[in-house]
Amino acid sequence: ADYTLTEANLGYDRIPRAYLNWTQPLGALFEAGINTEAVRFSHQVYAGGSRLDIKPFVSMPLEGASWFITPKLAWRYTAYQLDDSLTASNGGDDAPTRSLPIASVDAGLFFDRTIDFGGDSYLQTLEPRVFYLNAPYRNQSNLPLFDTAPMTFSWGQLFRDNRYTGQDRQIDANQLTTAITTRFINEEDGRERLSASLGQIQYFDDSRVVVPGEAAVERGKSAWVADVGVSPTQRWSINAAYQWDPKYRRQDLASIRTRYLIGDAGVVNLGYRYRRDLTEQVDFSFLYPLNPSWSVVGRYYYSIDDRKLLESIAGVQWESCCMAVRLIARRYIRERNGDLDDSLRLEFELKGL
Repeated sequence: ADYTLTEANLGYDRIPRAYLNWTQPLGALFEAGINTEAVRFSHQVYAGGSRLDIKPFVSMPLEGASWFITPKLAWRYTAYQLDDSLTASNGGDDAPTRSLPIASVDAGLFFDRTIDFGGDSYLQTLEPRVFYLNAPYRNQSNLPLFDTAPMTFSWGQLFRDNRYTGQDRQIDANQLTTAITTRFINEEDGRERLSASLGQIQYFDDSRVVVPGEAAVERGKSAWVADVGVSPTQRWSINAAYQWDPKYRRQDLASIRTRYLIGDAGVVNLGYRYRRDLTEQVDFSFLYPLNPSWSVVGRYYYSIDDRKLLESIAGVQWESCCMAVRLIARRYIRERNGDLDDSLRLEFELKGL
């Protein structure tokens, strides 16, 4: 928790929360399931309420040695019971609901061949994939926003049926994702040495569902999303992501992350992140074992666009089979435009629990 924030800046508490995810084969061809969540939202400043979200679905996962296709039909029903003060600001409806069908088809092919490179034999795969999503528009402006916000656009979002966290908003969609992935797998040890993926969404209609401050998704093509992962050795790994928006001919995101493993327990991480109009940062962290019981840790996190340190950490750790103790000195920024603060933290971890 960040105790420098006021109550008005904090999110809702979810007390209590219960959820159930269940899937079961239905005959020889079909699969049925349900995703359900019931939660009560409370806040010391804002009015709260309760939400029940039920999403039953049925799918038909078909696959062969070199292909798969999975049509899926779901129905999302969401019901609220709002506190009186929130009801007053919501036009007097204390129990709004939303229901809509969500249809999707996920399909792909697998091709592979054996190639020799640098004296080693590799299995190279080529994996084209398409994902079609269709959901009708429902006016959701009368629904509260308890725990819902737009997700950061990334590779995983190409194949999701919603671009929001939480259940307060469900997108309307008529869109098709096309993507392709290739992998190089060492045939001697089975380790993936390289993977590269490229994908894009084609929006056939404007998406009308938005949250405050969010721009609507317009008809056309999304940014190209590229992900690359390289493992030149068993200890080195490099991952990079890049997004290019062809509509505005601009770079939306660029990031690279490298990791080096030291012995059996040590690690060094170095990362760079850029997101247009939001942030440009570098991040360095490590854990170095001095012996089986003692190790040192550190981090240096710096904002290039703000030209200031965001966080630095230095510490020492002792651990055994059942317990770990850490002494951490931390220097960090309380808020983006604020000054640096210092703290000293002593942590005890009972590993058996």
